[in-house]
Amino acid sequence: MSKHLKTITLGTVQEVIRLAEDCRIEVDAEEAKNPSGAVIGADFMERMAKGPGQKSQALRNRVKSLTDDQKAELLALMWLGRADAGETVEMWSDLVTAAHEEDHKTAALLGKSPLGTYLSKGLDYLKA
Repeated sequence: MSKHLKTITLGTVQEVIRLAEDCRIEVDAEEAKNPSGAVIGADFMERMAKGPGQKSQALRNRVKSLTDDQKAELLALMWLGRADAGETVEMWSDLVTAAHEEDHKTAALLGKSPLGTYLSKGLDYLKA
């Protein structure tokens, strides 16, 4: 896996995964308070990431603290884990290149739910 991750450490990715899962728990708790279902899913995840929730703030601060190169690798890892367009490990360098071209890396990362799941799957694909 280290041949793929050049700027971000496995430990940092795992920390972001843990924070994202903590944030997801916080989001789930907030959604449970809103039985109307007016605000759900990724849209709500993004609001929580921008909002005052302690766990959400920790995730946002950690992602914002990363360098641009680290965010690009994290974003590429998330895309790999989502595999919406059939992304594969063989496409890794292209994914990182595309992630570098993304203007709003922090927002792209924080706006996806379940971020922790996507990152975990991306790590699993890199290990294969």
